[in-house]
Amino acid sequence: MAQQKQDITEHFIEKWQDNFDQRFVIVGGSVAAHTVAYKLREVFKDDIGIAILSQEKYPFYDRRKLFSFWEGKVKEKELFVLGQEDYQKRNIFFLPEHTVVSVNSKRKSVSFRYQEKRDTINYDYLVICSGTKTVLPNDIVGINKNGVFVFDSLADFKQLKNTITQDTVALLGVNHFTSLVIDILIKKRVEVKLITNQKVDFSSSMVEVIPTKVVEIIGESGVQAIKLDNGKIIGVCWIGVMGQKQPATDFLEDTGMALVNNAVVVDKDMATSEPYIFACGSVCCQPNEEVKFKDWRTTTQQAERLVETIRFLRRTNVN
Repeated sequence: MAQQKQDITEHFIEKWQDNFDQRFVIVGGSVAAHTVAYKLREVFKDDIGIAILSQEKYPFYDRRKLFSFWEGKVKEKELFVLGQEDYQKRNIFFLPEHTVVSVNSKRKSVSFRYQEKRDTINYDYLVICSGTKTVLPNDIVGINKNGVFVFDSLADFKQLKNTITQDTVALLGVNHFTSLVIDILIKKRVEVKLITNQKVDFSSSMVEVIPTKVVEIIGESGVQAIKLDNGKIIGVCWIGVMGQKQPATDFLEDTGMALVNNAVVVDKDMATSEPYIFACGSVCCQPNEEVKFKDWRTTTQQAERLVETIRFLRRTNVN
């Protein structure tokens, strides 16, 4: 399987460099990325190359259904919007498990890592749709132990679904998903320790809000307990990190691109401060706009506006 993936990547790189007049690279596996890819193909037919570089292991799936999947209300196959054959029909290169590590806007190139290899491809237009990620707090000893979960991707939810949930769970922090996570855990008759200094109120006796900090996660092979900054130790079966998500833009650090709180700054046409680079979805914000999660509808509208901008630019350049 690993050799097959490597062969696919090498075939893509060979074809990418020589077979297209203009090449569009899209970073991310989100609804933003796929809306842009589909709209580009719809508008420009087959005269451009389109590649999606996704850190995800899976083809496009509906993130709105992930919590229902965790609950057992939705089967895994019902999550998927596209399969590999759908990309092939539309002549779109979809490269899963390809992590973009850097962008060189002067050379118009993107470097990415897959398996243990690293390669670079060129682009004519680059679209950033890398979304957001949960950042693990680095001041907690043992934060990388097995049994510490985030709620970012299908891989996270599959791992969580396969984990035995009983007795007590600790949630660290509060975000827009916290209430939903707590509701699901209450249905499972699981006690929740919510560790946060924010003022929140949950009516259930199954939820205890503890206004303090976790300083250590205890356990040899995995999570067994948390230690609070007052010295108290609480046994838990797993930990969910509910801190605020931040835009996934580590790979843009050396580009000189305008960022605000890690979000890519875009204008009304979804253009960034760097020529021929655009962005849409939760990874970006407009000047003076709060960096925040964007829903499915807003994201698809931004993607459609972005493609219209590119269509205008290409028409202008041709004329």
